[in-house]
Order: sequence, then structure tokens, then C-alpha cells
Amino acid sequence: MKFLAVFAAALALCAPVRAQQGPAAGDFSSYVFVLEWLPQFCVKASGASECRALNSNSFAATHPVLHGLWPNQSNDPNHAYGYCGAALAQKSLDKNTTWCQLTLPPLSDATRASLAQYMPGTSSCLEHHEWTRHGTCSGLSDDAYFAEEASLAAAIDASAFGAYLTQNAGGSIDAAALLARFDAAYGAGASASVTLHCATADGVASLNEIHVALNPSLLPAEQLTAMLASPEASDASDCPDSFRLLPAR
Repeated sequence: MKFLAVFAAALALCAPVRAQQGPAAGDFSSYVFVLEWLPQFCVKASGASECRALNSNSFAATHPVLHGLWPNQSNDPNHAYGYCGAALAQKSLDKNTTWCQLTLPPLSDATRASLAQYMPGTSSCLEHHEWTRHGTCSGLSDDAYFAEEASLAAAIDASAFGAYLTQNAGGSIDAAALLARFDAAYGAGASASVTLHCATADGVASLNEIHVALNPSLLPAEQLTAMLASPEASDASDCPDSFRLLPAR
């Protein structure tokens, strides 16, 4: 009996460690909505399944595609806020990039179809990672979370901003001209919510990601103007005045 009592006490001590659930959902000040230019991503990730499938006829060769929607705390430049309610085993799988082993509740057929169009990274189980690390902190259901970000991706792609990217895919553009299209689509000064991030390909700056700062209370995608927020100071644009939109290779 004494052994059982000691064993039970040991289990009680270990239980909080095994059951650790991370920070509380909903404790954030803004969202960072992230689009990426897949041909640039594939420069360093050519082995990813979405990169192996990428060619000049792919939607992602000429359109910005969905990376994620990240609940963001102020003064958190590394986006450490995440994994809300996620078990330690899930967090470990995510950090080891074994994303297809992560648990993801079933999504509706409509949401799945939208992600198939706007998030080619689903072929590498990107949506599993995004839900585990970021979506769990949104306070939304998994389906509502992905439906919202897919709707945002579709709306921006269909705007003057998205059209300008598509029209100039494979060429070079000016940052000011691109941001002017965002203002044209969403109102004067709207581009203050946008930060552009570049990387180098063949020694030339190329668009890598587009970040859009949003208020923590999401609205339907057609009301994007009302959701725009100021980016964190740490999330500053790092693209030069002119940069490439890398073509698919």
C-alpha cells in the first residue's frame, strides 16, 4: 500500500508537466496576416512538395498565396505567443517539423477547397502547423480560422494590389507602386498596415512575404479596411525600393 501511495504521488507530480497547455487563447493585441510569394520560398525549400509541384502554369507562380494568420502580442518580435491549449506532444511534433502527424480537427469541404487554392503548403501539412502554433490562440474554431484567412487571401488577390502582383510576376516592381495599389483598393493610407519582406535570389532582392496588420476582432474579408491596424515596430519592411517577383523555376 505504501508503494502505491508513493507511486500515486509521483504521478501527481508528473501530471502538470504532461498536461502543460501553453498560454491562454485570446490574449493578443493584433493579427499578422501573412502572404508569401511561393517561387521565392522555393529557392531554399525546393524539396517541399508544393515546390516540386510548382511550375509556370501553377496558380502560385503568379499570385500571392496564404501562409498564415498569426495572433500577435505587442513587443513579441519572434511571435513566441502560440501553442494555446496544445499538448506538449503536439508542440514537440510541430517543432520537429513533423507536421503531418499533428492533430487537426476535420475542416468543412468548402474550407478545404479554399485552402487547396490559396494555401499550396497544405501538401506539406502547413495547415496542421498553422493551427497548432497560431490558430489555437485565436479563440476561433479551426474551420472559422481557416475560412477567414482563405477569404482574406482571396479578397487581396482579387484587389488592385493582387492584380498588380500577378501582372508583374517574373519581373521587377517598385515598392511604392505596389503599396499605392493597396491604397487604391482599401483607402488612402491603408498601406501603412502593410510590410514587405524580401530575400535574395541570384544576388537580387526578391519579394518573399507580405504582412498585413489586423485588429484582433476579425470581420468578413470584404470589410478588410475596417480591420487594418498598425504593424509592430519590429515588423518593418526590409525590401529595397525596387525588387523582383521571382518566376517559378
